[in-house]
Amino acid sequence: MSPNQELLRPLVIRGHRLANRIVFGAHLTNFGGGNLFGSRHLAYYGERAAGGAGMIVTEALTVHPLDYPYEHVPFGHQEQIVPSLQRLGTALRDSNPHIVLLCQLSHTGGQTSGRLLRQSPWAPSAVPDVASKKMARAMEPWEIDQVVQGFAETAGRVARGGLDGVELNAGQTSLLRQFLSPLTNFRTDDYGGGLDNRMRLLRRVIHAVRGAMGEDRLLGVKLCGDELAPWGGLTPDDAAAIAKALVEEREIDYLSIQIGGPYTPHITDAGMPMPQAHAAHLADGVKAAIGAAVPVFAEGRIESVDAAARVLAQGQADAVVMTRALISDPDLPAKLRAAGRDGNPEPIRPHVGMNRYFVVKGDWNRPLGDLANPRAGREERLPLAARSAEPPPRPVLVIGGGPAGMEAALVLARQGRSVHLMEARSELGGTARLLAQNIDTRLEFAPLVAYYREMLHRLGVTVETNRTVTAYEPAMDQFDAIWLATGGRAPPIPWEFPEGMDCVTARQLLEHPPQSVSAENSQAVAVVIDQEYGYRMAGAVEQLLVAGYRTHVVTDDFFVGRGLVESGEFLWFNRVAEQGAIFHPRRRVESLRPCEVVCVDIYSGESVSLSAVRIVVHAAPEVPADQLLEILSQHHPHVAAIGDTRAPRLMGEAILHAHQSVLVPVAT
Repeated sequence: MSPNQELLRPLVIRGHRLANRIVFGAHLTNFGGGNLFGSRHLAYYGERAAGGAGMIVTEALTVHPLDYPYEHVPFGHQEQIVPSLQRLGTALRDSNPHIVLLCQLSHTGGQTSGRLLRQSPWAPSAVPDVASKKMARAMEPWEIDQVVQGFAETAGRVARGGLDGVELNAGQTSLLRQFLSPLTNFRTDDYGGGLDNRMRLLRRVIHAVRGAMGEDRLLGVKLCGDELAPWGGLTPDDAAAIAKALVEEREIDYLSIQIGGPYTPHITDAGMPMPQAHAAHLADGVKAAIGAAVPVFAEGRIESVDAAARVLAQGQADAVVMTRALISDPDLPAKLRAAGRDGNPEPIRPHVGMNRYFVVKGDWNRPLGDLANPRAGREERLPLAARSAEPPPRPVLVIGGGPAGMEAALVLARQGRSVHLMEARSELGGTARLLAQNIDTRLEFAPLVAYYREMLHRLGVTVETNRTVTAYEPAMDQFDAIWLATGGRAPPIPWEFPEGMDCVTARQLLEHPPQSVSAENSQAVAVVIDQEYGYRMAGAVEQLLVAGYRTHVVTDDFFVGRGLVESGEFLWFNRVAEQGAIFHPRRRVESLRPCEVVCVDIYSGESVSLSAVRIVVHAAPEVPADQLLEILSQHHPHVAAIGDTRAPRLMGEAILHAHQSVLVPVAT
């Protein structure tokens, strides 16, 4: 059996047979209506069940009314959850009769949302939450009893809903972890002090849940393997000791090992450039401590088949949590199984680790999505592109081979259309290709471009590269419709710039990376003027630092990189700070002089000058590159702009717009 095929080996846990070692783990979706599992959940989870995942663990249910972590969280503490669980179970088993389906149960304790709860959250001790700064209230013993009872009653509802069991969250955003951790537990009663006392709540919950569900259902625990707070948090040795104590009591069936604590949620849910399977060593440590007592699951950026196979081949875990990989391609297990049969299945749509699409908990209250897969979370209203029963109309033309153009061509071809794609550059990929080629931390865009190329080839799309369209051509009369996907372009730089100073846009820098600074110019300064507050600025800063420039970022916003903060991509700040980037928030650029950028504080009016400047980069929102739209529309009745050509935005939104624009619902 090949290493990849090892993922497909069945795993039996307490009499429940997982068809493979691939787990779709618990994660927030914000899909719920009325704090229940609704039709959007059914379509979302159902597609992953149909794709062949071995186990699905739903997003966490609340277990007590005084826990309200985000607006659309499913209320497990209410009886109304039972019929919605029954509908969920029925729908998923219709898709896959062999699916093992669990619910996660959680209480977020001091990490709950004060905005929604509107009172002090419960926690083991009166410690403010690191993120929200809300002061928690230390729980009284009778309140601890209520939480134990809440876990048990919610587990009973899951059992009555017909699901196969529950997973208890003792990892990130969890009251159970807060009791385990010396960072948040300063109690002096039976629930504080030594590790045995700090485990008391978790032990009580496990015992109560097992009693409520019975012996035939699965009971797993998501356990924090390392809080990454060596001055006082849970360590890998603690995790091993906790795991060993739990399995000795013979009530749990598996352990899923997570990384990170209150100070490091950006490591728990890491995106690029965190290495694949970066936390698998923690699962390995727990597995070494408990032997074969219960299966151990590894999680943490296991987003490719190769990374997952390595974890199993090295014996670090018995199964792998591949949540984001299955968001990007629900059919990953089925495609992997097909590869074992015929060796030439449809390629797996790769995951691109852009956190923005997965960070859904917060005041902005957006639902989960995905950059690479526009249907993720929209399965109910975006049907799969399918070949029409009607004879295909005349061929169609897509102008522009970036992500939006490639997605449009792919969907059109799946619908049976004859598709012609024209791209001005020598290669397909647009911005995605440039990012992968020129920024080391954006290499994950390369597999996405390769996926599109392969799919367009398989679907018979005619691709012309080095093909620039500047005017209407008579040959375009043959096409039934023309889709314009020429992307965005940078706006003009709004300052006059002196001779001898390079002034470029972030897009120009991406297309023509800077030359490395020579030894004699080692003090050369670059200034990035950030009026976009996000990824264009971030990419420009990384390129300049790699080239050896002393890099300053000037923005009139309250802080640099607001868009990255909203997405939890704090690793970028760590990385560029270590390389010497200097931030200047709340400053507006007043003028550019020879080798000098003059800024003023937007509040005080104080003037600040940056000298020895060799290059200035303007990072600003782009405008549509739609010059062809009016020209083509004068000659052809069916011309439409898609993606950034319609309105520049993030890449995932551009791909989604292209997908929606060309999708023709198939009559049922």
